[in-house]
Amino acid sequence: MRQALPFAVEELLAEDVELMHLALGEQLADGRHPRLCAARQLLRECLALCAAQPPQAIRVDADLLPRQGSQLLWLQSRWLLGGEAPWRLALQTEDWPALAGRCPIAMHRQCASWAGAARAGG
Repeated sequence: MRQALPFAVEELLAEDVELMHLALGEQLADGRHPRLCAARQLLRECLALCAAQPPQAIRVDADLLPRQGSQLLWLQSRWLLGGEAPWRLALQTEDWPALAGRCPIAMHRQCASWAGAARAGG
């Protein structure tokens, strides 16, 4: 399965697959595997910074959100969307309006006020 990964995701990537580090995530309850990718050079540089004490694992930040319902978190100038759905998304504040209409109304109201505060620098 790992050998077929580059061919399975090549058309989904905006970058050349050769420039990406690809990995399979842990198997999900339904038998599928999440596919993870990172810019190979950026990953290499990050790992070099912690060469004296290498990480035990690398996690997608949105995967660390609670798994109940839909979860949206403002973190370091971007929104992280996760939760019980199998997909993850990170987006900038200016991209929020494109997503807002697809979110539950309660989440939309709360996040719209957060987005306003983020734009204001608060």
